Amino acid sequence: MKKIIIGLSIGLAFAVTLIVSLTLLLQKSQSKQKIMLYNWYDYENREVMTVPAKEVRYSYPYPFSANFTSTSEDIWKQLKNNEIFVDERSCFIDDDDWNGYLMFDENNYYFVFEIEDVICVRNLICNIEYQGLSLVIPLQSIFFLNMAYVPSSKDKVKRYFETITFDESKEFYSRFDTKWVQIEEESQQIIISSLDVFSEKRYSVSIDYNQKQIGVFIENQLQVICESV
Repeated sequence: MKKIIIGLSIGLAFAVTLIVSLTLLLQKSQSKQKIMLYNWYDYENREVMTVPAKEVRYSYPYPFSANFTSTSEDIWKQLKNNEIFVDERSCFIDDDDWNGYLMFDENNYYFVFEIEDVICVRNLICNIEYQGLSLVIPLQSIFFLNMAYVPSSKDKVKRYFETITFDESKEFYSRFDTKWVQIEEESQQIIISSLDVFSEKRYSVSIDYNQKQIGVFIENQLQVICESV
């Protein structure tokens, strides 16, 4: 009888251990993480979405993008059913075209795409470095514009104006509050209020589809940063 009791106790302990292990494994596989990214217009951190993942990795030093490996097989269905989903499209990022999902929430566009089973969520922005200023603007492409690298910057701006029309931009920017973005029909310009990272002063950035150039107003004078010529 004593051996039977000991055997039952060991079996019960094993069953409990197995159940706990399976429960923890299930919870881990079903874990969800909040993606927190910066707003382009005030650099405040905010929740964008919740995703099925064990961990989320962020860009440094400013979290304008996040990467994660999904623990769900229907992640794309979940993303498409998200209330901030806009549409499916191709987007030029750095030097390549990527297919993914466009999202919009609280004056921020986000582009979600996949690279070798890793899901990337990026704030759809262009970072501009010009005469000591570091500005961020929403754009239908994602690239870094630095006049220290003139040929590369000109190539990106040229490609942008070759592929994006003013009418497409009107639709894109129409979702933003006029506090941050203004659409100038007559001159075919998009005027964006951008906050300098270092001085916390605001500057107006012009995307001119007529002249095909990007510029910034400094002391009420337009300084052309880069043009598509």
